[in-house]
Amino acid sequence: MIDLTAPLPLRNPIKHYAWGARGESALIPGLVGIPADRDTPYAELWIGAHASAPSEVQGRDGAALDALIAADPVAILGERCVRLFGSNLPYMLKVLCVSRPLSVQVHPGRALAAELHRTDRAAYPDPHAKSEVVVALDSFTALVGFQNGAGVDRFLRRHRSLAEL
Repeated sequence: MIDLTAPLPLRNPIKHYAWGARGESALIPGLVGIPADRDTPYAELWIGAHASAPSEVQGRDGAALDALIAADPVAILGERCVRLFGSNLPYMLKVLCVSRPLSVQVHPGRALAAELHRTDRAAYPDPHAKSEVVVALDSFTALVGFQNGAGVDRFLRRHRSLAEL
């Protein structure tokens, strides 16, 4: 049985994508208490149980959080969570440290996610939507105001040269 009278301390993986901040401007090294290498891009801190890079539970001989959950999902997640989402942690927290523009990521909603998972598990390994929330910890600029299909159609009718592209 896992003792859950106190939070489980985690060691969380860092993703080093080219768009991440480097050196002193990188937020992630300070959050995890490591020195920032000036040549290493610190892009994402993953906190969760994603199969490709789960958090490590400290004091558990390097046990990965996903393995600990798999061993006793009800004890870790609770009965209601397991009933609603299965025996996987239903979210992942990412801390991003962006120094250059990122590409747009579009994730399907609940119904489409379930359908994609059903028809192509290799490309979509879980049936859950990937809702995203952004909370800025320091200065952050985001492009907002995307147009729906009808808005894009109106724009392209006004700008025929772009429509040809």
